[in-house]
Order: sequence, then structure tokens, then C-alpha cells
Amino acid sequence: GYDDKKVIDYLYRNDASFIIRSKGIRDVYYEGEKMSFSEVLRKVEMPYTFTGGTRHEQLIAGAVNVSVPVDPHPRKKNATLVPITLIVARYKKGRKLGGFFYLFFSFPHHEMPEEELIEKALRCYRIRWKIEEFYRQVKCTFNWESLQLMTYQSLKTFNSLLLAALIFLYDLESMKVQFAQTYTCLMLESKNKLKELSKFIYYRLSLALSYCFQFMKKYHKCTYKKQKNYNLQTELACL
Repeated sequence: GYDDKKVIDYLYRNDASFIIRSKGIRDVYYEGEKMSFSEVLRKVEMPYTFTGGTRHEQLIAGAVNVSVPVDPHPRKKNATLVPITLIVARYKKGRKLGGFFYLFFSFPHHEMPEEELIEKALRCYRIRWKIEEFYRQVKCTFNWESLQLMTYQSLKTFNSLLLAALIFLYDLESMKVQFAQTYTCLMLESKNKLKELSKFIYYRLSLALSYCFQFMKKYHKCTYKKQKNYNLQTELACL
């Protein structure tokens, strides 16, 4: 989420590792002096280059140690400060440069060189983005915002079903090639782009599974005299 000072203060007081995307508008302290965000950016050098999301994409980044005031109301003197690291980064593809983005991070129990810390923060934040993108896709597909759970037991049951579905989906990653061969239009943007299978493709797997489950048939119970009811039977057309 964004850089709410209450969140930063809570995480710091609980000795937690965290990465938070900055809005780029708050004042911070640099070497004990209060500065605007734009002033601090002039202090940041960007000497590091990391691999981006694709082979031809790169991330240029640098970092600087700052402190964030976390008092409920602004103080001119004796502000309560939380030490934190600010990352400034941008994407580069060929000669084309993307816009800047900013991350606050703190890894209190990781003794690593600055370059490795920055790389870890950028890598972890991309994973967080992938999780958020998957959640957004599922929320839209199943129209979660219209659901109303009136009891705690309903919430637990719903989360249990969701967990079971996610485990099933992740377990099917080993079959992504077979799915791509059978449901190419659902799994790949182009049938020649097999390299897409190495990316975050779980939402594409969910599309293929949804298509498979369209062919599920449910046979109703048939009651016969002097015989017990038959159990429900299901039939799934899949790979």
C-alpha cells in the first residue's frame, strides 16, 4: 500500500520487514534536516542496474537513507522519526526511459550490501504486484464485491474454499505446457510465444480451467422403488 505514517510507525515498532510504495509527496528528514521529497531526490545517485521483467528491459536504481516523521500532528521540533531507506528507480528499454517510482523499505535483520538490499526490495515488490494482479483478476471474474458474508463461519468457509482452489491451481503449473497445447488461445497471446509460460500464468490457467469446467455434468438423483437413491455423479472433460 501507500506510505501512510501510521502504517510505517506500526511496522517499525513491531520490528517488521516491509516495502511500501511512496506517493512521492511527503516531507522526510535527510541527515537530520527536514526536506521536501523533491529536494531529497536530488541527493540520490542511481549507480545500479538490474534485470527487468524481460530480456531487453533493465531497472536503474539508487537509494538513500532518510527518516519519516510519524507524529499524528506535524511538529516543528523533536519530531518522532522512523529511519527508513528510500529507493528511486526507473525502467529502461533500449534508449527509452520510463518514469520514476519510489519505494520505502526496511529489512532490520538483513545484513547485506546496499546493492543486494535494493535488488531484494525491487524483486519482492514485483512479486507483490503479481499477487495483487492475480487477486484483481479473481475478484473481477467471480464478482467478489457483490458478495456479503454475514457470519464469521461463512468467512472461514469462503477462505477455505478459496485456499483449496488456489492450491489446486498452483499444483497444475506442472501441466502448463499441456494446457498451452490444448487451449492455446487461452494460455498464450500468440501460439509462437511459448516463453510466456515462464511468467506468472496462473490467471491464464484459471481461464483454461473455467473452460474445462463448463463441460461438467451433474446427474440428478433417481428414486427407484425398493432401491436407495443413487449418489450424485460428475463428469469432467479435461486433458
